[in-house]
Amino acid sequence: IVKEESRPPAPEQRNPLAALQALAGQNLPKPRTSPGYLLSLLVVTLLCVAMPAIYLCFTAAIAAGWVWYLTHIHLHLPRSIHLIVLAYAVPGLAGAVLLLFLVRPIFARRSREGDALTIDASKEPGLVDGVRALCRAIGVSAPHEIHVTWDANASVHFRNGWRGLLTGRKVLTIGMSLVAGLNAQQFVGVLAHEFGHFAQRVGMTCSFIVNSVNA
Repeated sequence: IVKEESRPPAPEQRNPLAALQALAGQNLPKPRTSPGYLLSLLVVTLLCVAMPAIYLCFTAAIAAGWVWYLTHIHLHLPRSIHLIVLAYAVPGLAGAVLLLFLVRPIFARRSREGDALTIDASKEPGLVDGVRALCRAIGVSAPHEIHVTWDANASVHFRNGWRGLLTGRKVLTIGMSLVAGLNAQQFVGVLAHEFGHFAQRVGMTCSFIVNSVNA
């Protein structure tokens, strides 16, 4: 039996940074998006936007009815101080509490990202250059910031919410617990998967709107 000579792994298979930088000169093909997929995505997005619009109209209708009641009920009440106080106090207080709880979700604050460390490009040029090389290969803009957390996850999101949607600035978050269990090829695949979402501008915009409404 002749044993095959074991070849050492290539540098890009041993080193995640080398694997990222190896993509600098490549141009990964972008699959076409079917019209049916885009149409379905737009329909779902419009329906998702319609839900809070209906909610706001419903709340505005209750507020209008509540104001109309407080400004017109005195025309239909007998001249009794007890009935007047009762007619104003109970519906007035109940309506105010109801409107308060209906409006409160609109101004609910989104949960902030946990303890994250922002990567300094001057201290980690290999990682930053590697991520930029991957973005050039995919055909998307590089992230404005790279964050590192302890989560077992990786994600890319728009920076500063709706403002980031307009400016196109993105933040890459890398979970060190996830990286610890991956080899270089798998790590590059995870990052490529995350940036692959942004290769579809329409899909990413619709996804951002839907997730924002759900949040």
